[in-house]
Amino acid sequence: MRAFVPLAVAVLLLAACGKAEDAAVGVASGGAVKQDGDKTTISTEQGDVVLNAEEGQPLPPRFPKDVYLPEDYSIRSSMDMQGVLMIDLEAPGTTKEAFAAAGKWMPEQNWNQSAMIQQGGQSVLVFEKERQLVQYSFFDDTPGKLHVTVQVTEKPLD
Repeated sequence: MRAFVPLAVAVLLLAACGKAEDAAVGVASGGAVKQDGDKTTISTEQGDVVLNAEEGQPLPPRFPKDVYLPEDYSIRSSMDMQGVLMIDLEAPGTTKEAFAAAGKWMPEQNWNQSAMIQQGGQSVLVFEKERQLVQYSFFDDTPGKLHVTVQVTEKPLD
């Protein structure tokens, strides 16, 4: 799974730049690439990686229902691969407000906070529950607009 992360990040960056060419991605990943509009699926021996750069897309179907998301959010991109689900979104508000709301809401859903970092205009919160880990990265995008990345990771069985 660790090999997927650098690959997925590289492909997500290429897709965001509009330069995700089937041949280049296929060679780099060692997998077959299927492009459908803003959605790219890379099939490898380890499983599929699905990248979606369509703004305003719905949440991926397997996104946990008990994970905090700010009100009136709009998803900018998503990535779904074995064991890792990541969404990048925008919402009205500030880092301070969303950080406080997530910090209050997640424990109410039985998530345990395991890390917290606040530095300048960026904040990170990490929560754990059973076999899942949720990491939030919050930062102020433009005045009145918040940028949030949420990563949900399945912990491997010991």
